[in-house]
Order: sequence, then structure tokens, then C-alpha cells
Amino acid sequence: MDPLFIVRVATVLSLMFCFCVRSAGANPRIDPDATSNGACNGPTAKCQIFVTHGPARGETAYVFASWWSQSVGLAAIPLIDDCQQHNTFKMLSGPDHAPGGALSTALFVTNVSTCSFTSLTVSLSAPVTGGFDAIFAQVVSISGLEPDSTDMSTLKAQPGNGPSLNVTSGMPSVPNEMIWGIWLFDGPVTPYETGRGYTSVLTGEAVSLSEYKNISEAAPQKATAASAAGAHWVAYAIGFKIRSD
Repeated sequence: MDPLFIVRVATVLSLMFCFCVRSAGANPRIDPDATSNGACNGPTAKCQIFVTHGPARGETAYVFASWWSQSVGLAAIPLIDDCQQHNTFKMLSGPDHAPGGALSTALFVTNVSTCSFTSLTVSLSAPVTGGFDAIFAQVVSISGLEPDSTDMSTLKAQPGNGPSLNVTSGMPSVPNEMIWGIWLFDGPVTPYETGRGYTSVLTGEAVSLSEYKNISEAAPQKATAASAAGAHWVAYAIGFKIRSD
């Protein structure tokens, strides 16, 4: 057989294989070494959290934070910055407030486009005077998403109370998204029961719960869960676009 024919066949097969792989789409994944949480007792105006290893370039990192608003007022504005000052965190929602006004929350996101980070600092515009877990924050890093992955049409912030947890997203702008349900509580309410079809992240955290699922149709998604005890909470629904290559 002509050796050149073999080479041509191999090249065609290789190109077909590459096309199939790229057409399949990315598989979004939580980066466990760049996902963490932390809390600081009052009195304080800042709280720093650390990750084992910084997220890779191209990953999406989102942060949700809570603080005792009764000691700083409902108008306190939170800021997020990484201590290497390479990435800008955009506040998607906040400050949002749980029923009763004792707890305030906010949701942030950044795309790691230049350099990574190993720690983040939550700063309030006024100090929190409350005691245990006066400021709490969690960072979740995700690979396999579009560079500008946040779908603002899905964003929903919802206050509530009690052990039955739910929040429904807005309409996704594309079919393939990673949909999240996030809850922040004004007291410990573990253990949790994750909603059907959802996967939880850092399940041992006493004052927060986050869960996700991947979807392939553009329809509003309801995230549900249950806690062991009732509490006041703020819930977020948010979708991130899955990379199409």
C-alpha cells in the first residue's frame, strides 16, 4: 500500500477525531483546590479567606458573603479583592437582606484572566461589632465555562425563612448552563438535604449551602433543598454558560 495513502488516511481520521471532541462541548468542573470558605468573629471590618492553590487562568470564581447587618446597618457596602490585586470582583447582587434585618449578603464573580490568587478579603464600609462568624465568605472556582460566563438573565435574589429552601432562576439565555442555588443563613442549620438533581459543594458549612446542576435546555430552573432547622436566609439563583468548544 502507498505510504502516502496511509498518511492521508491518518490525517483525515485525526481531523475527524478533533472535530468530534471540540463539538462535544466542555465539561464544567469544580476546582477543589481553589474552592474554600472562611469566617471572622467581630468586631472587624475585614475577613480574609484562603485557597490551597489559586484557580487557573480562564476559570470563573464566584464569592458569596454574609455579615451581621444589625451592627453596621443595612446600607453597609461589601468589597472583594484578591490580595495579589490581579482580579476585579464584580458584585452581581447586594447588599441583600434576610427577613428581620439581622443578616446581609452579597454575590460576586470574576474571570481569572491574568494571574491567580491564593486569598481573598471581604471588606465592609463599617466594622461589624457582632460576635461569632460576624463575616462569612465562600469562594467557588469553576473550569469549563465561557470566558464571560455569567448569565445575568438567570440571576435571582430571594429572602426567606424556615427549613424548606427554594429559589427559581430567571430564563437562561443559552441552553447549556451550570445552574446554582445558594443559601446563606443567620444561624447554623446543618445537616442539609440537597435538592433532587443537584450536587452540593462544601456540605459541612453550618451557615451556607450551595448546589449546582448542568442543564441543556433554556428554561427557568428551581433549586430546592432542606435544612435541619429553621432560620432566616437569603437565596441566590445564578447560571454560568458552559463552554461550547
